[in-house]
Amino acid sequence: PNVYAHTSYTYSVSDINFKTASADGFCTISKSNGSHDGKTGKISYYMSANSSLSFTFTPTNKIITSVSTFNFYGEYDIDGYGTMAAKSVTYSYFFGSYTSESTNITSEYTFSVDQDQLNARKPGSITFIITANEELQLRVGGSFEFNTKDANVDINFNTQGGSGGTSTIKATPGSAMPSITLPTRTGYTFDGYYTGTNGGGTKYYNANGTSANNCPSTGLTLYAKWVANQYTVTLDKQSGTGGSNSVTATYNSAMPSMTRPTRTGYTFGGYYTGTNGSGTQYYNANGGSVRSWDKTSATTLYAKWTANTYTVTLDKQEGTGGSNSVTATYNSAMPSMTRPTRTGYAFGGYYTETNGSGTQYYNANGESAKNWDKTSDTTLYAKWTLLPVIQDVIDKIDTIGTVTYPNSKSLINTARDAYDALDDSYKTLVSNYETLTTAETTYDNLKNTAVNNVKDLIDAIGVVTYPDSKNDIIVAEEAYANLDIDEKNVTTITNYETLTDARTTYDTLKDNAVEAVITAINNIGEVKYPDSKNDIIAAEEAYANLDNDEKNVTTITNYETLTDARTTYDNLRDAAIADVYDKIDVINIPLIYPNSNTELTTARTAFDKLDTDDKNDTIITNYQDLLDLEAVYSIVVEINEFGTPNVTQVFRDKVSNARNEYEELNDVRQSLFPDKELHILY
Repeated sequence: PNVYAHTSYTYSVSDINFKTASADGFCTISKSNGSHDGKTGKISYYMSANSSLSFTFTPTNKIITSVSTFNFYGEYDIDGYGTMAAKSVTYSYFFGSYTSESTNITSEYTFSVDQDQLNARKPGSITFIITANEELQLRVGGSFEFNTKDANVDINFNTQGGSGGTSTIKATPGSAMPSITLPTRTGYTFDGYYTGTNGGGTKYYNANGTSANNCPSTGLTLYAKWVANQYTVTLDKQSGTGGSNSVTATYNSAMPSMTRPTRTGYTFGGYYTGTNGSGTQYYNANGGSVRSWDKTSATTLYAKWTANTYTVTLDKQEGTGGSNSVTATYNSAMPSMTRPTRTGYAFGGYYTETNGSGTQYYNANGESAKNWDKTSDTTLYAKWTLLPVIQDVIDKIDTIGTVTYPNSKSLINTARDAYDALDDSYKTLVSNYETLTTAETTYDNLKNTAVNNVKDLIDAIGVVTYPDSKNDIIVAEEAYANLDIDEKNVTTITNYETLTDARTTYDTLKDNAVEAVITAINNIGEVKYPDSKNDIIAAEEAYANLDNDEKNVTTITNYETLTDARTTYDNLRDAAIADVYDKIDVINIPLIYPNSNTELTTARTAFDKLDTDDKNDTIITNYQDLLDLEAVYSIVVEINEFGTPNVTQVFRDKVSNARNEYEELNDVRQSLFPDKELHILY
C-alpha cells in the first residue's frame, strides 16, 4: 500500500520511497537513487541537540492490525564524512492515543510494537520518532512489515417513510461519519439518523446531514427521525364572531382544539377549504377534528353556516282567513302566506307591533317587506286601514275641531253629509261619530247664544246720545254682522229695527256736533288778548267733545283755524305777561317823588289789562315787587303832601301817622323806603 513519509527538520525527504513487498506491506526506508553520501540505501539528516525526526506510515483506507519488528539502522557522526562516532539518540513510537516509552540508545535499534495496544486501538497509522540528545549527523534506513484490514464499515440507512437520499455508505471506524444526501418526506422535517426508530438509540447524523458521532467499529443500520411540520391555519369566520382566529396544525395529526365562532341567526357547521361548506371538511359542527391535517402550507379554512328557521305566528287583529303562521329562515325573505280579510278595512301588512307600529315584515300585497332578522319565534300583527270612504268621514269629523259659531257650520254640514252617504254596514266603523253629534249640539247652542246676545246688545243701546252711544251701537252692529246669514233676519232678530234707528239717530247727532264745532271756530274771529279767550276755549271744548273718529281735518275742515287761534292767543298772552314783568322790573329804586308815579302807574295799568287767570305772582313772578313799591310810594306821597314843616299840632299828627304807617311796613318794604322821606319822619 501507499505510505507517505514525514518531513525532517533539515530538509525535505519527499524523495523517500516506500516500496510494497507483499499484500499487507513490507516497507523499507531508503534513498530512491540508491545512495547518499557514500552510504548506500541510507538517508542522511543533520540534527541539532534536542531536535526530533518522525516517520509516519498510513495505509490507504486500512487499519493496522499488526506490525513486525521494525529493524532500524542508524549511524552517527559529527561531520558526516568518514569518521563514525556513537551519539545519544532516543527512540519512541505512537498510534491512536498510545505512546510507547522512550528508549535511549547509541547504536542500531530494533523497534518492538506493543501488539495488545495495537489490537485495542486498530489505528490507521503509526509514527516512529527519533530524538537527538546531542548534535549529530544521522544516517537512517530499515524496514518493517505490517498487516492491515479494510478500515471502513458498511452503514445502511432506513428512511422511515422518506424517499431519496443516501441508502448505504462506507465509513471509517473512529472517524466522523462521512457526508450523505438527506432524504425527504412530505409534511415532515428530517431530524437526523439514529440507531433506533423515532430518534431512539445513538444519534450518528444531525438534521443537516453532518456527523453527530464517530463511526463505530462495526457496520450498522441507522433510522431516520422525522418531525412533523406545523402550519398556521387561519379560520375565516364568514361573518361570525368570537371563537379562535387561527390554529397551529401538525401534519398528519388530528386538527387541534379550537373555540367555535357564533353568528346571530345561524348554526355553525364546521370549517372547510371552500366557502359555504364546499371543498374538504377539517372541523365538524361541534368543533372537533374530522380529518388529519394533510396540507404542506399555511391555509385558510372557511366556516360553514346554516341559517336557522323560526315559527312566526300571524296575529290577524280581528281579521279572518289567511295563514295562521309561517316558518321564516334567518336573513332570508319572508315565505309566502295568504292574507286575511276584514270588513271595511284594507290589509296593510304584518308588523312586530299592533296598528302598524314596529318593523314591517309583510307588505299590503302579502309579499316579503324585509328579510327575517329575529332569533326566536315571534308574533307579527296585521295592520288594518279603514277603507278610504270610511276614513274620509272620520277625517271630515276630525277636521271640525273646536266648534265655533258661525265658522264651524260648513265643516259640520260637510261631515254630516258624508256620514249620511255611507252604507249602513260602514256607519258603525265611524269611530268618532259621537264627535259629530256633539259638535252639532254645541253649534246649535252657540247659535242661540249669539242670537240672544245680539238682541240684548240692541236693547242695551237705550236713548241715543253723541258720542256716548257710539260703542254700544257698534258692538251691537258687529255682533249682528258676526251672525251666520241664516240668522240675519227680523224673524230671528226681532228688534233689529231698533238697531237701525239707533244708527240713524246717532249719525244725525254726530253731524250736528261736527257743525257746531265748525261754527264755534268761525265765531273766534280776530284773535285778541284777553278778549278771545272764551271763544277759543268754547271751540276747543266743543272739539274735545267730539268722538275720536271725527277729530280730523277731513271732518272739521277749519280745525287749523282753531290751532292757529290758540297759537296767536298764547303768543299775545306771553307778550303781555313779559311786558308787565319788564315794566315792573324797570321801576327805579329808591323811589323819587313825584317821578316814580309814572313808572308805578304804567306797570299797574299793564298788569290790570291781564286776564284774571294771569294776575298772580305765579305768572307775574315780580308782582310782589310792584305791591311793595306801591305800598312804600303811597307813604312817600303822603309825606310830600305835608307841606312846609312847622310846629303845629296838625303837622305833628301827620308825621306821627306817617311814621306809624312806616313802622307797620315789613322789613322788605322798610328797606325800600327812600332816605329823604325817612329823614322827615325821624
